[in-house]
Amino acid sequence: MDDILLDIASNKNKKNPDFLKKVSNTKLNCFGLYSKDLKIYCDKYRYYKFDESILNQYYEINFIYIYNGIRNLTNLLDQISFIFSNYQYIDSWAITDSSYPLLKLPPQEEVIAVIKQLTSHQNSFVKRYGYLIMMKYKKEDISCFLPLFNNEEDYYVYMAEAWVLSELYIYHPEQIKTFIRESSLPYVCKSKTISKICDSYRVSKIAKQSLKQLRNTLK
Repeated sequence: MDDILLDIASNKNKKNPDFLKKVSNTKLNCFGLYSKDLKIYCDKYRYYKFDESILNQYYEINFIYIYNGIRNLTNLLDQISFIFSNYQYIDSWAITDSSYPLLKLPPQEEVIAVIKQLTSHQNSFVKRYGYLIMMKYKKEDISCFLPLFNNEEDYYVYMAEAWVLSELYIYHPEQIKTFIRESSLPYVCKSKTISKICDSYRVSKIAKQSLKQLRNTLK
């Protein structure tokens, strides 16, 4: 067995090794390590040269490979190329959500093309990157981002859209409320967006009530 596999296996979650498998919805085997522990291994094996034969066996190995593969590149184009070349190893939302903050994002006006590339990809978790990186620009003018939201059918993609919209709402409440009302996004995405907004302590009770009333009109 490969050294990195032996190392991680020696620290597997013996109490509930299948917990992470269920939460992350991975189809791979799991040692049951939480993300905070995995990132320790990411540091330990930052420049580890992976043999492709050990990939797509264990979730944790794929996590470390993708996380460090993105982290070790110094510009966005190379990072996106790495993602596209290795999308078959991104089999969980948790890999995307942990690694998207590592992307070396350009000024807002230059990121639109990148978002379009990502959200048009066949892999749901690659698409998820495209939506999540919008959150890095949430304090800026978001008008250019709203047309990029698509009618996504995959659960993990439209949930990413809902999460992003709920974060954008914090800084642009009226703009996002109008978008929820008038866009062609499916009801399930709009409803999830409103639920996420209403879960936030940063939103007033009055605003939450208004959004719930809006949701009733969308059915």
